[in-house]
Amino acid sequence: MQMAPELILPLAEHFPGRITYRGNGYFASIKAKFEAFNLTERVKETPFGVFWNASELKFSGVIVHQLLLRKTKVTEVKNDEVWFYVGKTEARFGRSEFGLITGLKMSGGPSTGDLSTLCESDRILRDYLNNAKRVTFKTLWLAFESCDVADDVYKLGLCAFVEGVLLSRAEGVYIWTDMLKLVENVENFFEYPWGLLSYQKLLSSTSKSMSDLRKNYIDKVSTKDKMKKKGKTEKKITQPEAKYNVYGYAPALQYWAFEVMQDLGKKYGQCRGTRFPRMLNWSTPDSVTRHDVKQPDVAALFEKRMVVLQILYPRNWEVDYWKNNCEGEVPTVEMGLDEVEETQAGTQDSTAFETQAQRVAEYVKRSKIIPPSPPKETPDASTSATVPPASASAPPSSAPANDSNYLLLAKRLEKVEAQQVAILTAPD
Repeated sequence: MQMAPELILPLAEHFPGRITYRGNGYFASIKAKFEAFNLTERVKETPFGVFWNASELKFSGVIVHQLLLRKTKVTEVKNDEVWFYVGKTEARFGRSEFGLITGLKMSGGPSTGDLSTLCESDRILRDYLNNAKRVTFKTLWLAFESCDVADDVYKLGLCAFVEGVLLSRAEGVYIWTDMLKLVENVENFFEYPWGLLSYQKLLSSTSKSMSDLRKNYIDKVSTKDKMKKKGKTEKKITQPEAKYNVYGYAPALQYWAFEVMQDLGKKYGQCRGTRFPRMLNWSTPDSVTRHDVKQPDVAALFEKRMVVLQILYPRNWEVDYWKNNCEGEVPTVEMGLDEVEETQAGTQDSTAFETQAQRVAEYVKRSKIIPPSPPKETPDASTSATVPPASASAPPSSAPANDSNYLLLAKRLEKVEAQQVAILTAPD
């Protein structure tokens, strides 16, 4: 019997909490101002347009917190991915997953030498930011809010979108000032890999010490208990929980969770099709509010056995994007999808998603894409929440594939994707 992977924070030490993502508020303000200056259609034609075209997703700090509790230990610490153990299955969130979710540019971009040439104009800095050498995000935001020149509203808004939505900066943090020079030519601006920058910020946030957050939570519980013993009551009667910030585009983790966990998507999301980028596939039904996403419910769902896609494989219409933005060769797997049969018109075989997940899981295991769990060590309380050092022998990478085989597979996958959509959109 295969052993379950070891969590960085043991299950017995899990605690309630929620993360804060500031970007939604900033995005709402940027959208409103762009609408007021008739800039909406203009931005929709850019790589950022997917965020304007997406349906509303109510970000859940509870879902993302419960995910972060389930980070697994690995023998090789990689800077471009994190593994979770959910639904009795290991699942990867990496650069390619973030890219398939958002469709943003994840690689390439101008060289350092090109940037020095492209970032020569300091007009925006002179006209709106007093030609400051260092600019905080709050200062940039105030300049955007006060601007009344349409073209400059657009340029300042793009910079505010990067800082406030894609990076979710704190107000007092200094921004990359050359961005305000680069945006003078918007075509050059969109050649920069903003997606990679956002992803790296998000991945850095996922490395937070959950043990330290747990200690803060325990302290809150202890304080509340002491107040009760003294007969004091809080102004607001709330259950103690850990609250903390995550930076980068945190909603990508929620979109990804809906994509890879059928049961989670059905309970808290609404599937709207099979499109690219994949964030276009999901929204939050009006019937689901923030208060409906409860800690015990999400934790129980993650602990039960369910169908989980371990890795997001690009569909045939995503291959060109994948080649230009992700490292390595396009992954493929012998799926045997011809075995999937459609039922009567208007209905689909409900095992399609399970079939896909099972075959992918077998391929992942066979190709050793998932790093093996570290060998058991003598328990040490001081290191229980620390990722062990990288192993001297790294696991082999995924098996190579050629484009013709992949395209053939992708066409066969479309049948399963259609069935998956039907399952997710079917009434309970």
